Amino acid sequence: MTDPALDALWKEQKTLGPLVQVMPSDLWKMEEIPSFRKLALLTFTRPLCETDWIRFDFYASRIRVLGERVDDVLFPDPFPMIFLHESVLAAFSAFRPARQILPRLHTLTLTFGNEGSRMQESIPHLEILFAPSIKRLNISQYTVEANPELMQFFPSFSSLCPRLEYLHVDGGDRSDTTAIGQTILKMDHLRIINVASTIEMTHDLMLHLSALSTLQSLATIVIPSDDLTFRGVIPLIPGNFQNLRRLFFHTPTWSQAGSLLESFQCPLQKLSIELTRGDARLAPFLKTLARHPCITTLTHVRLIDRISTIDADPAEILRGLQVLSAMRGLEVLLIIHPCVRFLDDTWLLNISLACKGLQRLAIGDDHVDEQAEDARVQQPHMTLKGLVPLITNCPDIEQISIPIHAAPIDPAIFLHPPVCNTLVTYLLFKPATIIHPQKVFRSLITLFPRLETVIAHASSEEDQRGWAEVGKLVRSTNY
Repeated sequence: MTDPALDALWKEQKTLGPLVQVMPSDLWKMEEIPSFRKLALLTFTRPLCETDWIRFDFYASRIRVLGERVDDVLFPDPFPMIFLHESVLAAFSAFRPARQILPRLHTLTLTFGNEGSRMQESIPHLEILFAPSIKRLNISQYTVEANPELMQFFPSFSSLCPRLEYLHVDGGDRSDTTAIGQTILKMDHLRIINVASTIEMTHDLMLHLSALSTLQSLATIVIPSDDLTFRGVIPLIPGNFQNLRRLFFHTPTWSQAGSLLESFQCPLQKLSIELTRGDARLAPFLKTLARHPCITTLTHVRLIDRISTIDADPAEILRGLQVLSAMRGLEVLLIIHPCVRFLDDTWLLNISLACKGLQRLAIGDDHVDEQAEDARVQQPHMTLKGLVPLITNCPDIEQISIPIHAAPIDPAIFLHPPVCNTLVTYLLFKPATIIHPQKVFRSLITLFPRLETVIAHASSEEDQRGWAEVGKLVRSTNY
């Protein structure tokens, strides 16, 4: 078989099991692991010798990607997943203590806590998997428990793969991220940092990241809640983060979010901010956003505040949200804030006229107060009528999640000329009220002929029954 064909066959491997199987058959044995997936555990039956490596080395140099993906767990293939017992890696390390067994490896994924894997027990011997050629490193943990052994291993990444460009860390104990930050401090070639367990940002770490000319994406960082510490974190140096295009962070207040954003004077394309403490002062942040260079370059915006309550006068925030109309290239917009229930059909019209390339619109309020007596506070201002210009002006929209007061509308509005969207199959309304459920159903199914599911979060029992009827009618059209 030709080298290109072998390279393609061996390029991506989920585990080292198939590679060990090319070694002499008297060296290893496999035992089936009871599971809904086809799993097997491979162990050695005798000590290694030099001749055992001949075929191993021939194929090992062809592997560029190693590790399980999420899809491998959710949608297992019919072939057994062969995991190595930690004693196998220990034998490799003892026989070749100063040599990489995968010399051309580009992407390494280490998954902890998944069924059958012996990754946790193998931590003392994982260095054997690393190589200077690695550019992408993914660490996934199927647990929220602390993993001190892994955290102790983290600082060695900078020497094991010194030219690492992509670092992804997911799961685990979110309270212990010191080792992750210390590791990043030693890496000078990072382009993408995606740490779902959140990094506590320090002054030294921020200075290091700001000087990385390679850095393009930074997610997710946590800004200190103490104001004095926060001011010490922000390095206001011209030219900082010059190539950064994607920024996701958590911050205590919108005021601190605005201050931090000002330190990233670069044409961001994706921005996500989530509050960790209640702060209703969104309007000043929106003014800061309006002055930022990214106002004309952003394609994805996520503003999440699940903590604050409604302002006494939300009008200032609503005026501030008009800044979104300046984002002509916006494709994804997500806003979680109590004030969004005051947005109306006029706002929907304006955003659809300004952002014709919009693909996903998700705005909502997590504070649906079932005890609220004030109809002004509880009832959303958007209606079914507002959806007509949205799907007319934004033909590529495929996801819609908004607060809504659903009442029957004149069919002439969307039938002459005919208006419909065939991309949307799922609608989420939160909060939601409804009048005449059957008529609302007919309007929705005309606007969205491929609609499969409608989920609505309603406060009153009457609205809950009405939306349940709509959901049942929608589901009946799918059979």
